[in-house]
Amino acid sequence: MSSIAQSTRTTMAPARSASAPSAAPVSGVALDPIRLLKKYYPLLAASVVVGAVVGVAAHLVLARLAPQYTATATFACLPETTSALQVGQGAMSQDELQRFMGTQMALMTSAPILERVLRDAQVENTDWAKQYYAGGRLNTVVAQPELEKALTTRAVAQSTLIRLSMTWRKPADVQTIVSAVVRAYQEDLRSTVSRDSVARRAVLSSQITGFDNTIKDLNNARDRMLETGNVTDLDAGIASEDVRVARLNEQLVAANSSEANLRQQFSSMDRMSKEDGVIQYPDEIREAANRDPVVAGMDSQVANLRAEISAMRAEGYGDEHETVRMMKQRVKALEKERESQYNSALRKIFDSRKDELRSSADGLVATIKQLEGDLKTVQLRKQELVKLRLRLKDIDDQVKRLTEERNQADRALNDLQLVMNNPIFDRVRLIVPAQEPKQMSFPRLAVMVPMGVVLIAGLTGGLVLLREVLDQRVRGPADLAAMARLRLLGIVPDAQEDPAKPASLGMAFKDAPSGITSESFRVLRSPIAKAMDSGGHKSVLVLAGMPGSGASTVASNLALACAGVGERVLLIDANMRRPALHKVYGLSEGPGLGDALAGSAGFAEVARSTSVANVSIVTAGTIGNRALPERLAGEAMARLLAEAGEKFDRIIVDSAPAIVAGDGFALANRVDSVVLVVRAMCEKRGLVNRLRGHLGECRGEFLGVVVNAVRASAGGYLRGNIKATQEYHRSDAA
Repeated sequence: MSSIAQSTRTTMAPARSASAPSAAPVSGVALDPIRLLKKYYPLLAASVVVGAVVGVAAHLVLARLAPQYTATATFACLPETTSALQVGQGAMSQDELQRFMGTQMALMTSAPILERVLRDAQVENTDWAKQYYAGGRLNTVVAQPELEKALTTRAVAQSTLIRLSMTWRKPADVQTIVSAVVRAYQEDLRSTVSRDSVARRAVLSSQITGFDNTIKDLNNARDRMLETGNVTDLDAGIASEDVRVARLNEQLVAANSSEANLRQQFSSMDRMSKEDGVIQYPDEIREAANRDPVVAGMDSQVANLRAEISAMRAEGYGDEHETVRMMKQRVKALEKERESQYNSALRKIFDSRKDELRSSADGLVATIKQLEGDLKTVQLRKQELVKLRLRLKDIDDQVKRLTEERNQADRALNDLQLVMNNPIFDRVRLIVPAQEPKQMSFPRLAVMVPMGVVLIAGLTGGLVLLREVLDQRVRGPADLAAMARLRLLGIVPDAQEDPAKPASLGMAFKDAPSGITSESFRVLRSPIAKAMDSGGHKSVLVLAGMPGSGASTVASNLALACAGVGERVLLIDANMRRPALHKVYGLSEGPGLGDALAGSAGFAEVARSTSVANVSIVTAGTIGNRALPERLAGEAMARLLAEAGEKFDRIIVDSAPAIVAGDGFALANRVDSVVLVVRAMCEKRGLVNRLRGHLGECRGEFLGVVVNAVRASAGGYLRGNIKATQEYHRSDAA
């Protein structure tokens, strides 16, 4: 199939059923910039030329009538000076510098500066100032606001430069006024800096005096603290107290240990004395009891008696001797008494030792309390010394900080004095003084020509876009494809675009079968036949929106295209007002449809064969019988279509345009399907949208829209497709 078929199919939308909503808003206009450029490029090119001419003419006129000259003075802003040896090299953030530059720009055009400028004799003699003279003198009340408007200050991007400018028609005047503003601003800056320096010097001197007094007071407070604390060397005093604390801690630990040991011994002895039974005396107590004088004396007497008994035995006295026996009894008596005395001594020594342990433990308790009191006193003394050292350290830190601040203020005072003696201490320097301009700042040819081109070409382009937007006519398939729920069945190019030039448009399919028009109807037949077959339809109404849309031409060629594939086609001319199909096929008007509906002729009489195979036609009928088009909505029309459906494969009905008669809507309720034909550059999109809504409510299924007489735009796709199709057919014929 040809390229026209391909381009047409890509724009088809889904078919709309008869039950779809009847109204939908028209979509926005789809503007193709490339199409518009190709369509209007001669006009746009002419607008560019006209714009350039307008720009040159405007430049010449303005250069003669209202020339403008601009004088500019440039300043450089320096960071804040922090030292006489580093003028202009101080540290300053970008934000701070920008704020400083903004302040200076405001000062350059401030009221005090402008008042001083207007009192300048050179400024008073300029032509600019003379226009504000009143009574032989310069009216500064009027001139000052105008001068403020004429002066402009701006910061140069990515730099620390400020430009002061003035624009007026006399080059000498703008140079004189800008120079006067520069002088007034610099004088004000010097006086301001001088006043600020004097005030800053006074502030610095006052700060230095305050620092000295505060440092002196802190040193006196330090001496008083040392006197109150009765110490000359805090570190040595704290170390001495640390030694005392350590010694007292050792003594306290030893005393607590001894007291606990004594208490333990006392508790053990006391427990033994209270328990029933024999006391297990320690060896030391037994030894002490043996050393008791009474016990020791008894031991001596027993020893003497035993010695005497031994001597008597040596002399021959036996154990039974009365003297020996008496001495043995005496020994026993002494031993018994000695045992009693020994036990008494043990108990006495044991009790005495208990009392000594308790007394010693009680004595150690008093000693521990004394040591604890001494330790607390020493610790409190140490804490006082530590606190005193912290207070003194805080005072020393304050003195050190104040001394440093005092030294800084002293250095700042010295630097300020040195900077005041430096001739380049100002932070704003004039680096380029104002010069008398040699060239106009306005108008400039390099600006006026592009401006004229942009203005004229932009205005032309805007008018073109406005025309395209406001033009509601259907210009081509794209306008309908953009409408919601509207199916585009195909397009038919304008007959003037067809190189085959068919003699009769109604018979173009027969007369010029290889022409572009015939090819477009071959393409159109496929979607219409497919839609009808899928819905089981045999009859289709080809309805025009407005007169001249070409519905009769479309119906005739569509019938020829269907007959070309072997279908039996009946073409019915239901346009009772202006019938045309009988002329296309060279037949008389009657008998025809009007006669059949009036009952004066049968279907066999009105369905006549034509010179084209498989194509039969029912003409509109005689004039008298087609005078009542209301019969198209009657049952007679329904019976005729039903009878035709039994004998033909496809029934194509032509009707009067929908905008001038209601015949089409009446037929739409009798046929199976409807196709709407609109002519490019004639019908409006709103009309198409309304007709689609009305047809959607009819019995016959609305299949879609055919755009007729579409003209190809310059360099557009349609023109390329036409050319390709024509070349293809020529090569095929060759």
